[in-house]
Amino acid sequence: MVKVDTAKQTSLLQLDWLVANLRWLWLFLVAMFIVVSNVIVEVPASELATLLILTALAFALNGVYVALLWGEFFPTWLAAVATVIDLGFTLALISLTEPSQFLMALVLFPVVVASIRWNTEAGLLMALAIIIFYAAPLVNILQSSPIDRTELISALTTLGGN
Repeated sequence: MVKVDTAKQTSLLQLDWLVANLRWLWLFLVAMFIVVSNVIVEVPASELATLLILTALAFALNGVYVALLWGEFFPTWLAAVATVIDLGFTLALISLTEPSQFLMALVLFPVVVASIRWNTEAGLLMALAIIIFYAAPLVNILQSSPIDRTELISALTTLGGN
């Protein structure tokens, strides 16, 4: 018979409760960011609808997580899947919002969650994915035959600022 360490399970369950509760705050701040950025910068209706649908889905998914936590069923693999979904949601936010510099504090959520839930290396992997996604526009600039230095400097400045 396999002996299960109940103290470790309880501490992981408490940690997952903390993450789920922090996710509510994160999603609320993301929703507020979407509304405020729409007021400041006119976001096209299709992108706004996509952002709102993604945010509503994220709220619903966190509701499922909370229900599973309430039933004390939240295995490690589900926590990993939830963190990867958070990263995907974050990358979608970055790609759909234009003033993404203001979003920087919000995109750190998956990095912090991965660092807290597993270890620093997992958080660094999440951060690396976000940095690569921010740097993706540089590839098009660097592949153009005559490199426009002003566009390159502007893109590098934006990337460095973020």
